[in-house]
Formats: sequence, C-alpha cells, structure tokens
Amino acid sequence: YNIGIVYQPNPRNMIGIDVWQSKLSNVVDINLQQLTQYELDNGAAALQNNFGITVERDDAGYIDYIEAPLLNLGSLDISGVDLTTRFALTKSFSIQINHSQLFYYKNEGFPGTGFEDILGQNGYPSWRNNITLNYRRKKLTISLNNVTIGEHEKAVAEEGMLESYTESHLNIGYAISRDTSATLGVQNIFKTIPPLDDS
Repeated sequence: YNIGIVYQPNPRNMIGIDVWQSKLSNVVDINLQQLTQYELDNGAAALQNNFGITVERDDAGYIDYIEAPLLNLGSLDISGVDLTTRFALTKSFSIQINHSQLFYYKNEGFPGTGFEDILGQNGYPSWRNNITLNYRRKKLTISLNNVTIGEHEKAVAEEGMLESYTESHLNIGYAISRDTSATLGVQNIFKTIPPLDDS
C-alpha cells in the first residue's frame, strides 16, 4: 500500500512524500529464538513432521545442533515514510535530500509464533538518508553524496548502541560529446570509519 504526493513548482525544485506499508509472506527466513520456542511448545516431532527441521539435544537437555533447510517460513510487515526534496540554490548549485523513516519492522521468523517489532535492533536502523550536493556548469558535473545510516543496537543489545554513520562519495563527470561522457568517482572520500561493534 502506498499513498504519496509530489509538488514541483518548476523543473529544478520539487518535494515529494510517500507513506507506505508492505506485507510479505513466504520469506526465506528462520528466527532461531522463535523456532526454539515452537519446539518447547509443540515438541521436536512437530518440527520434524511439519517443517523438516531437526533439533538435537544433549543429555542435559541443551540444544546440540539444529538442522534446518532453507524454507519460506518468514513473514514481514513493514511501514514507513519516504521524503524526497530537490532545491536549486543557484543556477549551478542544487541540493537533493532523500530521507527514509520506518514506523515499524515486524518480523515473524517462524509460523505461529507471532510478530516482533525488530526496528532499532542490530542491523535494522529506523532511518537512513542521502544528501547530495550537485554542481553543473556547461559540460562539467560534480556531485557530493552523503549517505547516513541511523543508530541501532549492537549485536549484544545490553552493550548499547552503534552511533549513526555517514560516508561521502564524490563523482566528477564531463560531457565529451552529445553521446559520450566520462565519470570519475571516489568512494568514502573523507575516509570515515564505521562505529565499532565491540560486543
């Protein structure tokens, strides 16, 4: 589901906003914590018979290993808003901002265990954005793209958060002719280092 609006007073200026929700089923995904809970509630035989998943426990009752084939067992329910703006600062300079903000990221990694909102957990930041500065003059184009990923938990959540992180990429293009152009790019031009997950 998506609803959006774009306002463009002239070719060089615009603002757009989209609010959306996406529901996916049969995702290739297994949440081991939810799988283990299913086994505790229904028994290992139910796992083996219904999904072909084998859980072997040692004599003390601890899980020794899990043998799980790739299956389409997961479901996702995600919602967010995307904002896009472009403004001409001068005749040659313009700025474009693309911002994505998630409202929730609900995951059911195993059938029947219920959805869990994992937004903000490790690897699932709630927002990202790109801010691009563009310079155009005759045949020359220069763009500086700043990509930011929002904060999210460390792999061990009790150890705190990973701070937001920004990388900058520089591209320089030149139009040699009407049909030919050359572009030179440098990734992470300021050599920023991602935050260390020491957990």
